[in-house]
Parts: sequence; C-alpha cells; structure tokens
Amino acid sequence: MKTLRSTAIPWFLLLIIASSVADAVLADEARRILSDHCYACHGPDESAREAELRFDIRESAVGEASSGTTPIVPGDLERSELIARITADDEDLRMPPAHFAKPLSRQQIETLKEWIKAGAPYDKHWAFTAPVRRELPNVTGEAWPRGAIDRFALARLGQEGLSPQPDAEPTVVARRLSLAITGLPLLPEKLNRFASDYKSDSDAAIDQLVDELLASPGYGEHFGWTWLDAARYADTNGYQADGERQMWPWRDWLIRSLNDNVPFDQMTEHMLAGDLLMPRATRDWESGDWIEDAAAEKLLMATGFLRNHRYDTGSGTIPAESIFENATDRLETVGTVWMGLTFQCARCHTHKFDPIENHEYYELLSYFDNVPEIGSALRNASHPYIHTPTPSERIELERLTRELASAKVDYESASKTIGDAQRNWEQELIEGGEASPIRVRRGLRHHYAERTIQFDGQSTIEKSNDPIALCAGNKEWTISFWFRPEGGQDGAIFSSVEEPERYRPGIQADWIDGRVRVRHVCRWVNSYIEFESVGRVKPGRWYHVTFRCDGRMQGLAYHASLDGDDAAMRCTHPVTNDSAGNAGKAPLVLGGSPLLPSFRGRLRDLRFYDRLVELAEIASLADARTTAEIAQIPAINRNAEDSEILRMAFLECDALPNDVANLRDKVIATSDALRFAVKQLPTTMVMQEAPLGATRVRRMGAYDQLGDAVKPDTPKFLPRCDGDIGSRLELARWLTDPAHPLTARVAVNRIWQVLWGRGFVDSPENFGTQCEQPLHADLLDWLATEYIRLGWDTKALVKLIATSRVYRQTSTAPADIWQSDPENRLLARGPRYRLPVHVVRDQALFLSGRIDSTVGGPPVVLDEVRGKDGTVVKLPYEVSDRRRTLYSFWKRNAPHPMLAVFDVADRNQCDVRVRRTNTPLQALVTLNEPGLASCARELGKRTRSAKSRETDQLSWLWQACCGRQPTGQQLEKLQTTLASYREIAGSDSNSDEAAWLALCNVLLNLDMTLTLE
Repeated sequence: MKTLRSTAIPWFLLLIIASSVADAVLADEARRILSDHCYACHGPDESAREAELRFDIRESAVGEASSGTTPIVPGDLERSELIARITADDEDLRMPPAHFAKPLSRQQIETLKEWIKAGAPYDKHWAFTAPVRRELPNVTGEAWPRGAIDRFALARLGQEGLSPQPDAEPTVVARRLSLAITGLPLLPEKLNRFASDYKSDSDAAIDQLVDELLASPGYGEHFGWTWLDAARYADTNGYQADGERQMWPWRDWLIRSLNDNVPFDQMTEHMLAGDLLMPRATRDWESGDWIEDAAAEKLLMATGFLRNHRYDTGSGTIPAESIFENATDRLETVGTVWMGLTFQCARCHTHKFDPIENHEYYELLSYFDNVPEIGSALRNASHPYIHTPTPSERIELERLTRELASAKVDYESASKTIGDAQRNWEQELIEGGEASPIRVRRGLRHHYAERTIQFDGQSTIEKSNDPIALCAGNKEWTISFWFRPEGGQDGAIFSSVEEPERYRPGIQADWIDGRVRVRHVCRWVNSYIEFESVGRVKPGRWYHVTFRCDGRMQGLAYHASLDGDDAAMRCTHPVTNDSAGNAGKAPLVLGGSPLLPSFRGRLRDLRFYDRLVELAEIASLADARTTAEIAQIPAINRNAEDSEILRMAFLECDALPNDVANLRDKVIATSDALRFAVKQLPTTMVMQEAPLGATRVRRMGAYDQLGDAVKPDTPKFLPRCDGDIGSRLELARWLTDPAHPLTARVAVNRIWQVLWGRGFVDSPENFGTQCEQPLHADLLDWLATEYIRLGWDTKALVKLIATSRVYRQTSTAPADIWQSDPENRLLARGPRYRLPVHVVRDQALFLSGRIDSTVGGPPVVLDEVRGKDGTVVKLPYEVSDRRRTLYSFWKRNAPHPMLAVFDVADRNQCDVRVRRTNTPLQALVTLNEPGLASCARELGKRTRSAKSRETDQLSWLWQACCGRQPTGQQLEKLQTTLASYREIAGSDSNSDEAAWLALCNVLLNLDMTLTLE
C-alpha cells in the first residue's frame, strides 16, 4: 500500500473541508429559499419590511423579535418560530401568507429544517465574494485531461460516478469549433485536411485550427452579435416613432476591437469612459465635429456603447423624462453587462432581494446622468455625437484641413499688407467720395427695412416666404435686425406662422412683457427653440438682435444676442426633434403675427443670411454707426473694436486688392468644402461630460419627484477601492479590479455561453441572491482568476476553453446520462445546441457561396420594404441579402420577420440571455424564405461543380452541411431522394437544377445542419 506524501491533506482535515463545503451548499440553498419567499417582507427594503424582522441579516434572524419569539434558534427546531410559522395549519399564522401566492414546498421546508439543525450558517452569497483560485483537483486517468478545465470537469464527473465521453469525430470537432468561434462552418476540403492533421497530432491540429479561427474576421463578427444584444444596438431610436439613427460606426469599432483582441479591461474603459481617456489636447470638441486625431476618435467612438439606448421623440415626449430614462438605461445596462445584477428594482425602492439600497441606485446613476443631451431624439444622431470618417474619407478631410490652414496663413499674411489700400479707402469714405457700404455682406440673401419702418400697432407688411425658407434647423442661417418698441403694448416684430391653430412652423420675433423674444418653431408644441432677453428692454430706444443656427438642430445649435451680447439672451426652450428640418411655408410678415397683436414701434435693417455670422461680425452689425462715421475717427483715437470693424468692412469691399480678395475667397471656399465634407460623414452618438448639477433621488422612480442630492459612489456591499471613484473612468477601473467579485465571473460566464450554448449560470443577467450556485463554481472561479491573470485576454480564454479535452467530447451519450442531465450541466458530453437564427442564415450564405464577406460598413436591408399601397419604401441603405446577418438593418419596433420568428432580442433593452426556441413557424421560414431558397439554389450549383461524379457530389454536400461523411445508408437515401425530385421536376431543361435545389433545401434544414454538435 502506498503511503500519503507529506504534502497530502490529513484525513480529518478532509472531513472538516467536506463538512464546511456541505454547510456552504446548505446555506446557499436556504438563502435562496428565504430570498424567494421571505425577503419581500423581511428583507433589505425598509419601506416594505414587516415586524422589523430581516432574514437577510443573521443578527436580526437569530435575535428576539418584537413578538417576544426568536425566528431562528440555531440547532433548535422546537424553539425556532420560523419553523412553527412555515408549518402552521392555521392560514392566519402560516408563512408566507396565502395572498403572497408563494407557498413553500415540502422539500424547501425540509431544507430549512436541515439548515437550522446545522446551526443556520449565514455565508455571504457566493457571487459577492471575490473568486478563489483553488488548487487543481487530483483525478484518476491522468492521460485524459489536457488542462485545468478538464481536471475540474473530470473531478466533478467522478463525484457523480461518471466518466467523460469519447472524442467526437475529427470533422465534427472542426465544424463545432468553427461554428462556435466564427459562426460559420468549414467546407469539406478543410474538414478533411483537419482530419488528416488530427490523426498525426490531435492537440496540435486543434491548436492550429483554433488559432486560424481566432485570427479570422469572423471571430469578431460572431462574438460581436452577443455584444450587440447586450448593448441594445439598433439602427432606429425605438418608441412609437422609431426613427432612423446612424450608430453602425460603433458596431464596426466593436468588431475591430474584438478582432484586434483589445483586452476586456481596456474595452471596459473605452466603452464606459473613452471620452475621459482622450488626450487633453483633443477634448475641446463640440457635438457634430470630427476628431482629427484618429486614436482619440476611437476612444470617443467606443462610448457609443452607453448611447445605444432607445431615444424618445414625438409630440408626447417630455424632455426631462426622456433624459432620466436614458440615464437609467445606461446604469442598468452597465449593471447587467459587468455585474450581472438587476438594479432596476432599486430605482423605486431598496432592492427586495439584493443588498442594493435605493439611494445607492442614484449614486451609481450619477456616473451616467451628466450627458448634455436635449431629451428628444433627432434623425441619424442625437447630441452629443461626432462624425466618423472612413480611412479614405479621413485622408480627404486631412487634405482639406491642411489646405485650409495654408490658405489662412497666406490670407493673414497678405492681409497685413493692405494698410495703404485701406487708408485710401477710408479717406474716400471721409471725403464722401463713396457711399457708406453695408457691412457684413457675405451670405446676405434678403435685406428688408433698409430705411426705418414705423409700425402703428395696426398695419403690417407681407413679404414672400423666401427668407424663411433659409431658416431650417438643419441649415446654417443668421437673422439680424434693429427694433425700437414704443408704448407698453406686446406685439410681433415680424413672423411667419403657418397654421396658427396647429404646428405653427416658422420664425417669430416678439416684444412680450417688456422682453424681446425670438423663436424657431418646427412643430408646436414639442419642437421649437426659444430665446428671450434676460432683462427688460425699455421703450423708446433702439436694440439690436441676432438669431442664428449652425445646422446641428436642437438647442446647442442656436444662439441669440442682444446688442452683440449672447449672455443677454437666455434659451427658454432648447428642444427640437426630427421636424427641425421644417422651415415653414408661410410668408414673412413684418410688424405682425396671427398669434399676437401687431407691433407698435420701429424696425430697421432686417437681414437674413444663409450662413452662420461670426461673433466679430455680430459686433459690427450691432454697432449703429455707419462705416463712414467710424472711419472719421482719427486712427490714433480708435479702440480695438473700431479698428476691427473697419478692417472687416474693407476686407469684403470692392477696393480690396485682387490678390488678397482671391486668397480670401480661397479660405471661404475651402472652409465651405471642409464643412460640407464633414456633414456627409456617418455619425455616432458618444458620451460627453457636462456639469449639469448633482443627481437627485427620484421618489418612487418618477422622473419629476425629486429627493435628496447624491454623489457618485458604488454599492457598499461590494469591495471599496483605495482611491476615490468619482468619474466614469474610475468606475470602469473599479469594475475590472481583481478584487471585484462579479465582473470576471460574469464575463467568463457569457464567453462560456457562446461556446457551450449555456453558461455556468443560467441567469447571466442576475448573479444576485436568487441565483443558484453553479455546479462548476470552482471551475468558474478558476476561469475568472485565469482571465485576470491572462491580462483579460479574451482570445486566450476562448482558446483555453475551445482546446480543452472536455470540449471535444462527442455530444452523443447513453440514454441514462441524457435523462439524468438533459442540460449537460455536468459536462458529461460535448456541446449540442440549436444554432441561433443569425448563424443559420450565415451558414446557408457561406455554404452556397453567396456570402459577401465585407467587414463593416452601413447596414443593409435584407429585402425590399413595401408600404400599405404596395410601393417600395425608400431607405438610405443598400438592399442586399448576401451580407452576414450582423449587418442587417435593425428596426427596434419591427425586426425582420425572419428574425422575429426565431425570438431574437428586440434590442429595446440590454439582453444577455440566450433564447433557444424551435417552432413550426421557424421550419416554414428556413424552408421558404426567399433568401434561404436562393442559398439552396446556389448550393446546388456549387455542389455540382465541386465534384464530377454524382456520388462524390452528394458526399460533398452532406459533409458540407453536416460536418461528416455520409454513411452508406445515408448516401443511398440521398441518391433516392434526388432521383425522386428529378422525376417530380419533369424533363425540361431546368429539371436537374430544380431537383438539386429541392435536395439542398432539405439538407439545409436537417437537424444536423441546424445544430452545433
């Protein structure tokens, strides 16, 4: 008999360890029972707590209750009031109460009894303690395990008296790996080559194949799908309007990051706080810009993860509510993706099951509640957003930028030589040789009231709609005017109001309650911009007003000034939506409006520009003196403003030397070309920090029920960091700190779910107290710590799992194993699961050769969309049924019918759970959907060209679809079926093609084809 080595654990310690493990399992089972049946009334939520009794805290549960009894007396069932109440015959005494509709089963009662007899151990929930990297278990059959995963799996099987299954056929293993890692199968030529390599060295063959698969673009596309579901990515905004948006550049960033194997902790920082990682020199950007530094652009683009949420728009949108809902969505998505916790419950009250207090929800919300958004969605992109050029577009933008910088240098240099010419021009003005010119001429399209118009409060002057047509929210324009109110009567200075009882689109300038007000109404009452003067304006004196828009729509695109000062006007309504492109069709009326009394006072110099007038130019417009009057001031007595007004006036007058005028025109043309090029670029919504004030608790989760102010912080039941966690960047680093108990486990569980079809934990969105400890908890913890040790290298982790011996087991097993473990929780056989719909479709495209392997780019519409009248609805995207499903246009409220039948996530919210369904409707789709039918036709053609003999063609087809060579019986069945289809097709010239189409359609619908096994 062999003796134990000195390093062996003594037998009595083994008993102690086994006992403690049993107690931990029992405590976990008891906690879940109490959580599910008791915490609602006796848990963390103080507002719903009965009798001041808590079962989530041991001190309360084992202490004396207000009734004088003790709920739990460890080791004593007779004195434990809990047992008396859960076994009571009297319904008035029995717990849980009948109205709770959650009675305890006999088995659950017995579990609680066993737990109390064992001393009622209260261990911390397994997922709330940091993963422990346990020693690899000793196993019998040392030749079988290839690594740690195999050792943990084999040890668990040994506890159940089971052994692993034999390895699957080499071609089956290859198909499994390819589908699991890239979402695409392998063709027979590659399958057979792998099988040959496998015979020589199975481990080396698998390593090589996995490396090739991980290096292919398909890896990022396949793993990207689960991220798109989690990120609630879509090409529309959702809600009732469900307008289109451009976010596909973020999707492409995600695929690139996955294929480049950016470590998970870095991806976390980029997605949650990329804007805070940008070099300081690049942080001075505005919504609608493009970022010249490509590396900084990628960091900012990554934060689109947090902006993928739905965004409301329409007449019923309440901006404050929309902003709050967006912030809560960001928080709850982060909580699901990184922590696997259901934070939603704590929005209204302290969580009833997990130790998350109501105010802690809002402390976390503080990280996501300071985005300068308006609260109503725009078509394509809602602020803040950036334009995202492709590499070729970036080259053109950089060329234009250099050209503009060079032109400005030349122009500024030439401008310094115009002194003599300007002095001569000024002298002519002083001497009256030339009429005083109109200043700020460039872009002036319409000019009214060049001479002062007196309005008496009764009469009005009507002009055409031409000037108002300039003033849409998606265009650049400026309105400038002088007015002088007389008397105290409110009045419309000018307006163009269309349908005053309805949407009232157009421009309005009013004098109301002693203040000047300007409005751009796109759709009354939810879509308009309004400014009013901060102070009151006095009758009897002149005031100058500008109202301007830079074409970005919504409040940040608009500015107004009073006497040249933007600070003198305040924005009182900053919200527009998709209707902001509406300029209105009503004529311009001077001195009146259908909505207000006519103006009593004077109006002069009303201008409409088709560009954004600059601040220096506004100062010039707001100066009431003529150019000649300013020129008469001796140069030595002029202030800086006088000199600048004269300089600008000369630079746009006809006396300017031709060489300088040409350089000026080049600057203007190049600037316009650059601005136009930027506006054509795709967009991505991003994060931007803004000091918007402290986050407030919302009572009962209602956006307008404000409670106490809170500061950013993390839940107290989770580990604290040494430093402050005051920003999203610090929050991201806290999430990926090795001491964090949840992040690594949650991430590993989702990766395992992709490869195996289900995770260790069946509720990937909820690792909370109601989550059962997984059978392979030790393996999950080991993989979590290994993921961190590997530097969060996702490809390395995927390879570790995919190359394990347990992953190459055959998926077939004896009936008793299927019956005892139908969900394969013990890993007693290889993975076998129905392919998700995007893989079903992509596989058919790949096998048929129809697939367009282009990576990234705008979404495509899978087939034509027709309206109620049968006409094709125009969408701004290409119609193509050859791209991978990942790139299909995703409409939240109306997913493609083929995808909807397979119960895909609608992406209205974060979704990390895998749903596998199998319905007759799905079979009808895969058999009859036009795109899949085209795949069957092309697969038939490809099969016939692959081999010369029919038997070889049928073998090739079977292996391509099923991943294995057909047996003699299967080959005979294929021949018989093909012959019968030929007979049905008849004898015309297309009969053979029709027969092959029918056969390929059947094979694409076989269970073996639609299943990873």
